[in-house]
Amino acid sequence: MSENSLPHLLKLNYEKHGAERVAMRHKDYGIYKEWTWQEYYENVKNISLGLVSMGLIPGDIVAIMGDNAPEFYWAELACQAGGGITVGMFPDQALDEIEFILNECQAKFMIVDDQEQVDKLLELKHKFPALTKIAYWDPKGLWSYDDPMLMSLQDMMDVGRAYEKAHPGVFEENIGKVDGDDVAIILYTSGTTGMPKGVVRSHNSMIKCMEGQLITYPLNTSDDHFSAMPLAWAPDQMYGVVQSLSSGMKVNFAETPETVNRDMREVGVTWIMLSPRLWEALSSQVTRDIMDSTWSKRKLYELFLPVGYRLADIKLSKQRPNVFWRIVYGVASAVLFRQIKDQLGLSKAKHVFTAGEMMSPELFRYFHGIGVPIKQLFGGTEVGSPLGHRDDDLLFDSLGFSFPGCDVRFTDEGEMLLRGEGLANEYYKRPEATAETFENGWFHTGDVGYINKDNHICVWDRLADITELNDGTQYAPKNIEVRLKFNAYIREAIIIGGKTRDYLTAIINIDFPNVAQWAEKRRLAYTSFADLSQNPEVCDLIRRGIEVVNRNLPDNLQIRRFINLFKEFDPDEAELTRTRKLKRGRFEERYATMISAMYGDQSEVPVQVEVQYQDGKTSTTEVQLRINNLVSEMTP
Repeated sequence: MSENSLPHLLKLNYEKHGAERVAMRHKDYGIYKEWTWQEYYENVKNISLGLVSMGLIPGDIVAIMGDNAPEFYWAELACQAGGGITVGMFPDQALDEIEFILNECQAKFMIVDDQEQVDKLLELKHKFPALTKIAYWDPKGLWSYDDPMLMSLQDMMDVGRAYEKAHPGVFEENIGKVDGDDVAIILYTSGTTGMPKGVVRSHNSMIKCMEGQLITYPLNTSDDHFSAMPLAWAPDQMYGVVQSLSSGMKVNFAETPETVNRDMREVGVTWIMLSPRLWEALSSQVTRDIMDSTWSKRKLYELFLPVGYRLADIKLSKQRPNVFWRIVYGVASAVLFRQIKDQLGLSKAKHVFTAGEMMSPELFRYFHGIGVPIKQLFGGTEVGSPLGHRDDDLLFDSLGFSFPGCDVRFTDEGEMLLRGEGLANEYYKRPEATAETFENGWFHTGDVGYINKDNHICVWDRLADITELNDGTQYAPKNIEVRLKFNAYIREAIIIGGKTRDYLTAIINIDFPNVAQWAEKRRLAYTSFADLSQNPEVCDLIRRGIEVVNRNLPDNLQIRRFINLFKEFDPDEAELTRTRKLKRGRFEERYATMISAMYGDQSEVPVQVEVQYQDGKTSTTEVQLRINNLVSEMTP
């Protein structure tokens, strides 16, 4: 038996902790239900034997689609214990994406969350001849469904229990046959430039990804992780599934995706990793709460936040604060920062990370200022998380250092290459892409960067996204976008430029809850998102935020014009990936008329907006989008 397989790690935890230690908790109807390592193991066993009894053989693929929940973990490990390969899918996956992935991987079984996913699959099932069974773990709304392909996950577990009685010991035998080099999972990439690619990961590569990080940041059974990032995405696979199996830490799940912040506060997590967009959402939440609080609390916030920034800057420069600043910060922490951390559920957090995309230095500085020690992790679906900050050596605009077991080098063009045992095997059914990206043991990340004077690894942007204006000035759009999104009133931003243009422009997606609260305090009337976004005072609010960013940009890279979009950026309209990364090509193609107007002499541009009412009816109305100048004397 290979000890480098995920089911084997589960078995080791079961043998070591049994019924004595809690492995996971899930809030349901306001109450946390707990599962020990013994119960975790038994649930995985029953699902696995249910699958085996219905025809699962080594190499078969089981696709899992749903929100973060214990059942997702159980189904994944159950499949792998039977020699199968899992494919994770987002709960809100669009029909064309479901069709693409299932046709490519030829899944034999699907295990899903609820009625929404069941309905999607029943609509498409005639297109998937390899699919034999669909199991669901939330039966709400499904009691009257009688399709022979359907069954509840509980029924599958009952089948597994009966199979165990007839075939005692077969589950343990199956685990013993799983080798570390066997494929464990196929993780599909974000698909920023088209349909996603399947990244093939072995058990061994998944476990090796975590070894270097656990050496740097040790964890044990007293630690709590909150599973908040989609399990179809690599980060929670690494930090939730693999890290919990490797360290024995507890995994906690929210009641619903909408209650993550509240539930995280109740748990009191010690380890958490969120995407930059979720950290941006938390900082926006603080802003809303402060805006809605009493006059005295707002003044305390204005008084003490600069103190937090000062201490963050001292830490950044690796200096020790003097007695005066330690006392002042102690007061600020006692009076304000501890309460903010408690409201965010971070009062006990000691291992706090961001990953998945670049985060602005201003956002790092903000959280360090209020006492949340965020560190950057860098990784990807193909590489896990081989780079990150250290507690004693942290720069807000870097990725930190490589963890043990990973080598880093840069090409002459500045592209970062990675090598180590934690690399993926290949792209599924993509030999040409595999050969191009995995070269002589080195993975081409597609990111451009360098090693700075302090030996920190720094990245500018994606190689494909770095471009230049027609005067030859190069720029990295993401570097500007993340700084814009630190503003509490800007939710999303996309920088527009290119070789045929003289200056940069921006399309802004306002943070509707924050801007609406700001508008209400000023008694500004509005009827919709589109109406609010075009209000002259709201445009001035966003203009002031962009001007702050412009002050730190070279003159020829300052944003000259912007438009507030009439709606939120939407994954369902192919503007964002399911992990909320911009699809630049698609975005610029879709809004070509609007973009062209920003480079002309227009002050407005008309767009057609579709409105959907509660009864399902839709109507189309025309909205005039304001084109806003930032440099008044500029001649477009």
